[in-house]
Amino acid sequence: MNEKMNEVHQYVQGLVSSHVLVRLDNGATARGLTISIDDRCNILLVDCIYTFGTQKSLLSEMLIRSNHILFITADPYSRQEEQGPATM
Repeated sequence: MNEKMNEVHQYVQGLVSSHVLVRLDNGATARGLTISIDDRCNILLVDCIYTFGTQKSLLSEMLIRSNHILFITADPYSRQEEQGPATM
């Protein structure tokens, strides 16, 4: 594995047990808690919100194949919810 791929793999593995936002190749998004990510970057999410257009679905589990992922990132909204509402 070359150095760049190793960096990407380490970043993605660091997202296990984190809330993530995944953009899919069909334009949908999935937000949820990452349970596992395998060596091919297939992702298992739990307590997932799947959004496609204006429709949202709550899913207890969702397995996303790596070839459908455009990007994955830590979910900024989940951190805000964990911290509670902002106070002035």
